[in-house]
Amino acid sequence: MSRTAATVTNETPSGAAHHLLAYLEEGRVCVYAPRRQSLWIMQQLPQAEEQRIETQLRELHRTGRRTAVVEVQLRRDEETFRVRVLCVRA
Repeated sequence: MSRTAATVTNETPSGAAHHLLAYLEEGRVCVYAPRRQSLWIMQQLPQAEEQRIETQLRELHRTGRRTAVVEVQLRRDEETFRVRVLCVRA
């Protein structure tokens, strides 16, 4: 499976809410993070967390539901923070 192609958010201050958007495109997981001025950039996640998101996305396709939210934990500079991922059936 192709990995997504950027780094985890570095601009959001510690403790702030983090949200990502995920969907399947041609069988691979695409994860985006919001940035300034309404821009979204691709995010690379740890393989275990990306696997959890992919499982949820495949479940959406299987059941016909349109959205789901998965909460994942990421690490940055020895700090762990929670990120909510909006999974969307594209």
